[in-house]
Amino acid sequence: FARTERSPNVLELFLPATITNSPFSDECAGPVNATTHTVASGYTAAQCYRSANLAAAMSETYFAQNIYGNISACPAGQCNAKGGGNSALKPEIADTVTLGTVFTPTFLRGFSASVDYWDILVKGGIGTLTPTSIQNGCYQTNISALCNDIFRDPSTGTLTGTQGYVAANNQNLNALHKRGWDVQMDYSFRLKDTGVLPDWGKLSTEFVGTYLVFDKVDQPVAGQFNCAGLFGQTCGQSDPRWRHKVRWTWATPWKVDVSLQWRYIAQVKADVDSSNPLLNGLNSLGALTQIDQKIPAYSYFDLAASWRIRDNLTLRGGVNNIFDKDPPVLDTTSFPLTPLAGNTYPGMYDPLGRTVFISLTAKY
Repeated sequence: FARTERSPNVLELFLPATITNSPFSDECAGPVNATTHTVASGYTAAQCYRSANLAAAMSETYFAQNIYGNISACPAGQCNAKGGGNSALKPEIADTVTLGTVFTPTFLRGFSASVDYWDILVKGGIGTLTPTSIQNGCYQTNISALCNDIFRDPSTGTLTGTQGYVAANNQNLNALHKRGWDVQMDYSFRLKDTGVLPDWGKLSTEFVGTYLVFDKVDQPVAGQFNCAGLFGQTCGQSDPRWRHKVRWTWATPWKVDVSLQWRYIAQVKADVDSSNPLLNGLNSLGALTQIDQKIPAYSYFDLAASWRIRDNLTLRGGVNNIFDKDPPVLDTTSFPLTPLAGNTYPGMYDPLGRTVFISLTAKY
C-alpha cells in the first residue's frame, strides 16, 4: 500500500497556449437533414449554439436560421485545438495497492513464476480532455464547464480560421483508475539434462503478460468511462486488455546466443461502439467501416543474436518484425479515430515495418 504525490511540472503549468490543427471533427458541421431536421451527428441547433462566445455575437434564433446547417466541415479533418499550460493546476495524488506471489517449485528445476495484482488510483490526475469529449459533453448534457471550452467563429460558426477552436489545455481530471494483473514465467534447462542431446548449451523461456481489468477515466463534471479494450477520439492510444511477450533463447557453448521473441497485442475496438454516451461520438453518422471499427490482434516476431568475440568485444545483430507486418491504418479525415497524425498509433504498433540492427560493443 502506498500514497504518492506529484506536483505539476513547469511545462504543465506555464506552457504557452497555442492553436494547432488537430484530427477531430466538428460535430455540428454539415447540412440539415430534411427528415430529422438535424445535422448528421444528430445535434440540434439549440445544442450546437452552446458555445463560450456565440451568445455575445448573435441570438440563438439568428444562429438557427443563418448559421446552423451551413457550418463547413474542417478541411482535411483538421479542426483547431488550443492547448497549453494551466497555472491553477494542483498536485495529483495516487493511492496504489499491489499484491503478488512467487512460485518456485522444487519438482521442476529451473522454473519460476510470479503473479501480481495491482490497483492504481490517481486523484486529480493532470491531463487533457480530447476535443471530441468536450464537444460531446457539452452538446449532450449542457455542461457549462465544457461548453465554455468551445469557441466558434462568430461569422461562420466553424471550429477553424482565426477565431474558431476547442480549448483543451491541461487540467486536473477527477480521477484515473487502472487495475490489472501481471504474470511472469521463466524456465531454463541445459540440453544435456534431457539425457538425449549433447552438451550444446542451455535453452530458456521468458514469458511476461499483462491483463488490464479496467482503465477508467472520470472527466470533470462529464462522468466516468472505461477505456480498457478501446481506442479512438476519446480514449486515445490503443488500450488492449491483454499483451504479452515470449522470448526463447539458446545460449550455445560457442559464445553465441540466439533468441526469438513473440510480441502479442490483443484486439481493440473503436470507442464509438461503447454504450456510454460519452464515448459513442458520431456513431450515428454510420461513418465507421468494418476496418475502422476495430484493430485486430497483432503478433510481431523478432530474431536476435549476440557473439562474444572476446571477453571485451561483443557483436550483436537482429531483425525486428521479421514478417514486415504493417501497422493498422485508421481514418483521420472523414471520421478521425487517432488523436495523433500519421493514421496509426506508433507508440503501440511498429510504424516502420521490418527493421535490421547491428552493433559492436568494446570495453576497455
